[in-house]
Amino acid sequence: MKEKKEYQYLFIDESNQLDFDTLLPRGFATEENRVCIGIADETDTLLGTVSYSLIRFEYVIDWIYVEPSAREHGVGAHLLDKVIETVMATGDLFPITARFPYMDSTYPIFCLFQSNEKMMISYSHERFMISAEEIRKAENLHMHLSMRSTLFFDLPEDEQKAILSEMESGHGYVIDSYERWKRSMVQPLCRCIFAEGELVDLVLIKRLLNGDFEVSFAYSKKGIGLIAIFAAVTAEVEEKYPDATLSFDTMNEKGEQLALKLFPDATSIPIYEAVYL
Repeated sequence: MKEKKEYQYLFIDESNQLDFDTLLPRGFATEENRVCIGIADETDTLLGTVSYSLIRFEYVIDWIYVEPSAREHGVGAHLLDKVIETVMATGDLFPITARFPYMDSTYPIFCLFQSNEKMMISYSHERFMISAEEIRKAENLHMHLSMRSTLFFDLPEDEQKAILSEMESGHGYVIDSYERWKRSMVQPLCRCIFAEGELVDLVLIKRLLNGDFEVSFAYSKKGIGLIAIFAAVTAEVEEKYPDATLSFDTMNEKGEQLALKLFPDATSIPIYEAVYL
């Protein structure tokens, strides 16, 4: 009979975060709205970590890692169960979600969530991987490179907040906390274009926990200026962040149409969603 392992769970904060340094993403920081949990065996050997945040009206699992030597022993499943248990203890009725790329039905992260009978898996949306080559292929790119973009975070803070408020009320871009949101952004890559004092284009780039970059929000009155912004952003990623990739998640039909228009030959990856209701 296989011996049942006993696990212990540790809530990670500033006092013990260094102990989990190799099990957390580079540059990871515990924040007010993030809960991060570690798991160890009976010998106090650290085996893995999981992180989730309350974002608007759902708990989002944004990181899960298990040491290679501990995989295929149920450690990931124990971490997921601990997240569910911890959230349920709050009394909140918000769903718990996790979104991840789908490679095939044997992809480890897919298997992990599929094996958890408490969570339901379904297709969510497409993720477009943006490369410098795709930017260069953009139609009539040479005609638009002369358009000058402004660094969003060079604007006065009250102007930034006014723009964000407009994007929220008119275009559904919601942030919970300006300061927390600002820390998650790749500030040198967030750009906008004004014409006669009016905002006409805006691209906001955030850093994911794995170190890659993602388009957090894109807005354009005509779509032309986005090409110039993405050209500048991609050039800077190539030069200053050579190890990072840039992706564009399309959460609705309009977003997918925009991605296909801007990057018609870009590689797309299906994103799946696991939900505990």
